[in-house]
Amino acid sequence: LGALLLARRELPPRQAMDVYAALPARVQALGDGRLHRYPLLLDTAAPPPELAEAVAPLPVQDDDGAWRLVTLGGEPASPQRYQALGALREGRRPYAQGGRWGYLDAAGRELTPPRWTWADAFSEGLAAASRDSVAIGFIDSTGAFAIAPRFRGVDAFSEGLCMAVTDSLGGYIDRAGEWVIPPRFTWSGRFSEGLAAATVDGRAVGFVDRDGEFVLPPRWQYAGDFEDGLAPVTRNGRVGYVNRAGELVIPCRYEEGMPFSEGLAAVASGGRVGYVDAAGAERLPTHYTAGTPFEHGVALVVDGGRLLVIDTEGRALWRSPTE
Repeated sequence: LGALLLARRELPPRQAMDVYAALPARVQALGDGRLHRYPLLLDTAAPPPELAEAVAPLPVQDDDGAWRLVTLGGEPASPQRYQALGALREGRRPYAQGGRWGYLDAAGRELTPPRWTWADAFSEGLAAASRDSVAIGFIDSTGAFAIAPRFRGVDAFSEGLCMAVTDSLGGYIDRAGEWVIPPRFTWSGRFSEGLAAATVDGRAVGFVDRDGEFVLPPRWQYAGDFEDGLAPVTRNGRVGYVNRAGELVIPCRYEEGMPFSEGLAAVASGGRVGYVDAAGAERLPTHYTAGTPFEHGVALVVDGGRLLVIDTEGRALWRSPTE
């Protein structure tokens, strides 16, 4: 597994499924088939409504390249096979069949037949989609274009705004498709806690507010999302954390670092993963091979070749079986 968890890269579908299948009934992984930002359900009770879609069937890929949906236990959820499957968001999962995209519900039932040349996951009630693979717009839950296709590239909506690209520069549109921040960035991220990482020259990254003004001047190689009032930034190849005033609260000393979640951030040093708090104190030493952010009080880590579910004190709530 290595740094795959920390780097937010997806595992091969079969390997991801192996991790799901290894979890016992009382520790079911929730998510969209990725090994990052896993929330976990630590009892056998039905999940609360806000987590219901997280226990939906998972996408896996067969050796011939086709995709299908399986239950958390690895059993087929339906006999249907797909050209591609996207992430389940807001009760809808994009899927491709015959070169066109439509949407399934959480159980894998068809909601919208394939009719777009490309369609993405929903966020804040809208999903990016294209009719010709050239111009991208946004559809609502009925499948109608709420924002007409006219962009070359887009991100997902976050805090009511979405990064969109026309020609070669990006700006931010609102839910009506109107420019709130005109295109002028060569790269920019999603808004989180009122700020978004952005660069106008492709070299130095800072943070802009909802008016598009740099409230934190560009001076980092890379910057991530603000969470819990802190954001990861990279300088000279090392990751640290700044607050909303731009003060470096945690020095740039880590090889990698993820946004904070539930008061802790996963960081890597010496090829190992640990967790620091908002003051930069090492709450869990960097000795894990890999680790996910904490959600619902638990995280997945790899230690000594075994997958563990740990709490914020580092106590192992579950260990995968030994070989």
